[in-house]
Amino acid sequence: MKNFACGEDHAAYVDLQGNVYTWGYGLEGQLGHGDTNSIPIPKKVQLTGKVDQVACGGGHTAFLTEQNELWMCGKGRDGQLGRGDQLESTAFPRTAPVKVTSLPPGSVVEAVALGSNHSIALATVSE
Repeated sequence: MKNFACGEDHAAYVDLQGNVYTWGYGLEGQLGHGDTNSIPIPKKVQLTGKVDQVACGGGHTAFLTEQNELWMCGKGRDGQLGRGDQLESTAFPRTAPVKVTSLPPGSVVEAVALGSNHSIALATVSE
């Protein structure tokens, strides 16, 4: 295992090959499988690129790839998915990972952490 995280009602881990698996409560889309189903056993998330780090929050999940791309899914009504002015509604959570593109140009994300209803990414900006 390369990395793991636990959220309020879900969990995730990254294997040595960079595949990420999630399981638990999925009503907010936080499992990243394209639906709002809850699942009792780990299931692989379909992502472009290999994952280096995963973080779980109250109802959202972040995936940081080896190429320093940040992908997020789940509850985003309060802006915690980092999509600028695009907020997800209660009826339509982000059920599949979406790449975060709202960071300044040249940003290289190095780490990510999630809280109950918020997120933070540590990034450097190349000039």
